[in-house]
Amino acid sequence: NLMNVAMQNICVRSIYYLLSEWTSLAVTLVTTIRKFLSLLLSIILFNNTFTTQHWASTVLVFSGSALFSGLIRLPKEDQMEAWWRGGRGYEERVAKDKGVAKLPC
Repeated sequence: NLMNVAMQNICVRSIYYLLSEWTSLAVTLVTTIRKFLSLLLSIILFNNTFTTQHWASTVLVFSGSALFSGLIRLPKEDQMEAWWRGGRGYEERVAKDKGVAKLPC
């Protein structure tokens, strides 16, 4: 089928263009979004099912991409430790235990 070959040629050329102009992370995100849209189109046009596992996988993939790109930033290690050890006031307790006085601001 000639139309299929033409469309594949356009897709391949577009991917090569993206790779030459953008970062690999951006290209990966674009292709992931394209595949997700293809999946949604398949669900809508052919009445395929989209299960909870599909949604969970979608969330994991896009969350991983966002974390890797820096779009979502995780808290720093000392902030996480403060949260795990009792939240607010942890820094003051540690400073008090070390004998360091903290001035009120």
